[in-house]
Amino acid sequence: LALAARFDMDQLQGAAALAFWRDLVVDVSALRGDAPDAAGSTTAAATATFMATPKQLCDLMAIRELPPVGDVSGRPRTIVFTVASQENSTAGAPSSIVVVRIAMLPEVASITLRIEVPGYCITKQGPFRQLLVSASSHGLLLLSPHCCAAVALPHLNDELSNAELRAVPLAPPGDALFVKVLWHPLSDMHVGALLS
Repeated sequence: LALAARFDMDQLQGAAALAFWRDLVVDVSALRGDAPDAAGSTTAAATATFMATPKQLCDLMAIRELPPVGDVSGRPRTIVFTVASQENSTAGAPSSIVVVRIAMLPEVASITLRIEVPGYCITKQGPFRQLLVSASSHGLLLLSPHCCAAVALPHLNDELSNAELRAVPLAPPGDALFVKVLWHPLSDMHVGALLS
């Protein structure tokens, strides 16, 4: 309903018809608020502050509108960002790999971003639960109670199909947790963070 209030039916139907929805790997326990502790067991209490507002599947996706560029129709382009999967990296130092799928409508161009988050272990610290895209789609944040990973996005166009990116992970100090993080509405270089 929140998405329907911002976009017309053609845009929503175009987004719903995208083929990559059937390939999504959704971590239901993460959406429910459970997270593995350091010993590997699952506990909701470890992230109770972060989960004060129940998370939904739409927290793992974002829709942005960009002004038309060289489009004779004059219609803005709709970009759909979706977290497709999250897993620990199997190579080298501890890190996580998050795959983000991007669909650009109305052309239905598809882009896959493979984002490495160095030093973050999904098994021990829990999966990312929110995807936040800046207003102009130049930056992306992946948020969990224990980490906010910032990613500079490449220029999104029809020629780009896949990209390997490296995030800059930010950890809260001491025993604090991230409660909420938001992009500044007028800047792709500033974010605000609320800690527990």
